[in-house]
Amino acid sequence: MIIDFNDFYRMRVDVIKVNDDTFQFILEKIFLEETKGFNSSKNEMFLTKDQLTQFVNYINEVTRDHI
Repeated sequence: MIIDFNDFYRMRVDVIKVNDDTFQFILEKIFLEETKGFNSSKNEMFLTKDQLTQFVNYINEVTRDHI
């Protein structure tokens, strides 16, 4: 999933199934800083099915009344 906040900030989120109980979670940000130009950061982690479920439930809970 790619989320464009504006012309200068983009966030990319990928979830890839590795096997029955392991998922690769990738979060990448690309943004423009006035003094440095374009910057990017990438975080990658592996989550179990239960951890991914907890994360999804948390996002659903905190955004329930806002979306």
